[in-house]
Amino acid sequence: MFFFFVVLMAINSTMNSDLLFKLRVDIAGLPINLVDFALVVLLILGVISPGRERTLVERVHPLLMWSVGLFFMTLVVGIMGAMSSGVDVRAFVTVVRNVVCLPLAIIAGYLLIQNPRSARLVCGAWILASIASAIAVLFVAGGTVEKLSEGSGSFDKLREIRYGGDIGLWAFTFIAFTVISRVRYYPMVVALGVIVICAGGFFSMPHRGGYLIGVLTFLFASMVLPRVTFWRRAHMVLVGGLLLGIVLLSGAALYSWASGKDFTDYVINKRLKQMVPGFEDETHTTITATRMPGIQRELEIWAKSPLFGAGFAISKKAEADGAVGMNHNVWTATMAETGLFGLAAYSISIIGSLVVGFRLWRAQTERFTSTIGALGAIVALSAFFNATLSLSINTQRSAVPLGLMAGIIFRCRVIQLTFLRARADRLKVDPALTEGEFRVSDWEPGHAPNRDANTSPWDHREMIPPAY
Repeated sequence: MFFFFVVLMAINSTMNSDLLFKLRVDIAGLPINLVDFALVVLLILGVISPGRERTLVERVHPLLMWSVGLFFMTLVVGIMGAMSSGVDVRAFVTVVRNVVCLPLAIIAGYLLIQNPRSARLVCGAWILASIASAIAVLFVAGGTVEKLSEGSGSFDKLREIRYGGDIGLWAFTFIAFTVISRVRYYPMVVALGVIVICAGGFFSMPHRGGYLIGVLTFLFASMVLPRVTFWRRAHMVLVGGLLLGIVLLSGAALYSWASGKDFTDYVINKRLKQMVPGFEDETHTTITATRMPGIQRELEIWAKSPLFGAGFAISKKAEADGAVGMNHNVWTATMAETGLFGLAAYSISIIGSLVVGFRLWRAQTERFTSTIGALGAIVALSAFFNATLSLSINTQRSAVPLGLMAGIIFRCRVIQLTFLRARADRLKVDPALTEGEFRVSDWEPGHAPNRDANTSPWDHREMIPPAY
């Protein structure tokens, strides 16, 4: 099962028309790609082969049940609404596929974790997939910049690159977190190399929302998550900010040299100034110009049916009727299609993952589960920002990693709670004893006549969980 998880993460990070792998076919009008196949195989393997070393827990995490149940209701109301709205069939089928893959990924991620040792392997594969995504994007971006030197065009072509995965955001912020928290994940030299490569890959795409997401996620991973003193967090963020600035300026200089055009001027005047109020006359746009018309139209559609929405693919129909900028905010787009049921489903998946991951890290019971809790919180927060600023988790490529990580940390949390309860039970005093009493007859060898002489007298009293 772990093998197919690695395959799924690798494909999701690198497969696209502009990147390394491309395989997509239509079966009865349904667009199918390798991500669909790998996710289904991973889910089937998790169901039919639970594993021999699977840690037994007391109960299923309630957020798993709530997430899957709400997504089921979302599918019901979305399909019923689409049937009455007369949307395009292909657009409808694509949206259904995008919605279904998130709860399926949550279940697959939950089944993936056998015991705390599994969390270590999963975390390592996750970071490697993030690094691969950054390298793939840098490779394609380099080719695009080189073509700009041969003819006309602008750096806007970099925004047209369709990429997979997170472009290195998770690896960049997570490794920075481990350095600040003194969690020895990679040697320092390797860690700095990963940060440089992944930060360069992520910020090489001149997306305004991407810049904001990267900075906010980095601040969360470096200032909120680490359990170290404030002064260490502050001065490490300062050092990291300086390093990040050097990397970005060096990358901009390299792009300018390769293309023969000023990339720094393009980023400042055409990307960053659009995010700052007061430059409207110079940039001829505002920070909300490309988002608010679509958001307002989606809210108008939602207001007609607040509970159930208007059905799947209603945004596509509205765009065909002349609306612009639809589906750039996951929350309003979901409310327009599936009402409060869809909003609750996506909110629980993201906010629940963020809270559970944060608690998993803060509990500090065991290294592997605690570390992946921090990674889960980073993934969930970046998903929240992405959902607010752009089309993201309501598409397959962004929904699958979020669902997998949600299921992973839900499972790790119930394992952690099971061990904590077992530890507390072992420390409880026998209620038959009064304060100051102690009993030796139960464990003294001389008072155990039926015990095998080759068996340790402590075997029947202590149980060490296999993960510890």
